[in-house]
Parts: sequence; C-alpha cells; structure tokens
Amino acid sequence: MATVRDALAAAGYPALTFDYPYIEEGRRRPDQAPKLVECHRAAAERLGSYVREIVLGGKSMGGRIGGHVADDVDAAGLLFYGYPLVAIGGKVRPLDHLATLDMPKLFVAGTRDTMSPLPRLRRAISVLPNAEAALIEGGDHSLNVPKSVGLSQAEILDGVVQITVDWLERL
Repeated sequence: MATVRDALAAAGYPALTFDYPYIEEGRRRPDQAPKLVECHRAAAERLGSYVREIVLGGKSMGGRIGGHVADDVDAAGLLFYGYPLVAIGGKVRPLDHLATLDMPKLFVAGTRDTMSPLPRLRRAISVLPNAEAALIEGGDHSLNVPKSVGLSQAEILDGVVQITVDWLERL
C-alpha cells in the first residue's frame, strides 16, 4: 500500500497509510471492531486536516473498516482494494453498512480473489448505490498475479494506481 500511496501523492492525490494498534503491537489477531473504527476515524480526521475532500478506503479489512467510518467523516468516496466479502473460514460478510452510503465506491479486485469471488462481488455491487468494480486479471486477494500473466508486480501496481487516479478524477 505504501507504493500505491506514494504514487497517488505523486499524481496529486495525497494519501495516508497507517497501522491499526494490533499491527503496531506485533499481534496477529485484529482488534475488536470499535477499536479499529476509532483508529480509522482518527486517521481520516488527520488526513482531513490537510485536504479538502477525503476518500476513505484501504486494503482488505482496512477498506471494510473505512466503510464504517465514511458517514462520520463525510467522505467523498470509498475505495476498496481486495474487499473481504468472505471471511477466512467461509463466513459471508453483510454489506448493509455500504447500502446506505450514496458516495461513489470503487472495488479493485483480483479475478482469483477467494475472499471476494467474482460472482459474489458482482452481486454485491449490483445492489450498492454508486458502486463499480475494476478487475485485475489473474490477481489474488493481495492483487498479486502469477508469472503466466506476463506482468511484474510493479506493472500491476502501476495499473492499480492508474485505475484509482482515473476514478478519483471522476469524483
């Protein structure tokens, strides 16, 4: 995400990355949702002190938590890299909190992402207001692609940045 953050900033879209407390403390188990939301809200408010409009999002759980904060900080959009529609263990996550949010939403997903299977992602997007998907052919949950795709990870991330910038320009 640091590579994407830096490239977005270079394109004129300041971005902020941060770690949740459990990561900073070296723990593997994520904090409870209220603590994650509190941390994400604080990061969004900090970014809001530097920019006019905030687009919230993140990678996997970070994007999911960003969706819970969007209304609180009056986000202009939501950006999800590898949204975890299916939790580890197979439990399907509800998207009710996103269904009530009118701001534009972009789901950047790999076509091989087992936590965001394409049929489930397409169904989810079809019922969410202002939602669209951008697919990374051959990408997994981390947007990594096999060598057979013929692109380096740097080229994939360049593509992800371009997809993001194109979407941000339409906001």
